[in-house]
Amino acid sequence: MTLLGSVSFAPGLGNAKDWSGSFDNPSQPIGLFDAFTTMSLYSYMLYAGAPDPTTWLTPAAQQSLPGIFHDECATIGTSLTSLFPTQSTLFTPDFLSASAACAFTGPCAGFAPWSTELEAEQPGAFTSRAPALLLQGAADTTVLPAQTACTLGRLTAAGTPAQACEYSGRDHLSIVAGGLPDALRWMAGRRSGLDPSVCGTALAAQCTLGM
Repeated sequence: MTLLGSVSFAPGLGNAKDWSGSFDNPSQPIGLFDAFTTMSLYSYMLYAGAPDPTTWLTPAAQQSLPGIFHDECATIGTSLTSLFPTQSTLFTPDFLSASAACAFTGPCAGFAPWSTELEAEQPGAFTSRAPALLLQGAADTTVLPAQTACTLGRLTAAGTPAQACEYSGRDHLSIVAGGLPDALRWMAGRRSGLDPSVCGTALAAQCTLGM
């Protein structure tokens, strides 16, 4: 197959620094975003075969997470927030202190392999001839417009053709319906060998976290 392009609705995470708030405060409540970050780390652990879960997950998390991640989908966030009220109930003290000491501006020896992996997996850190279309709701509080701006900046800096559209009043859920007509129009253009500009309003936000 030939990749003609990619379409992303409110793509996260735009910057590795976004991760730091998910595991740097033992008393911070676990939220839906933390469910996503925990899934990401857990899948990396399974794929890489390391580190051992005992080095970063509490005994309760080691027991519960395999079943939750295997059996659930839309309810994962609810299950995690009900079983683990704070970061300290989900992550070990050593893991939390190492994360708090890492600025996420590069590899941190004390937070290996997590800092290296999170830096390497920042979206957009590659060069592709296939254009990318990013669709972002201006009212999104889950993936912020500034975070998508970081992804856009990283794509263009690497030489990947990219454009990002902004939709007033659209949040993380309604962006799909709001942006779908433009996405379909863009995909039709790509099938014809074009890279049409489909943004009624270009993304106005700026990346404030650095790329």
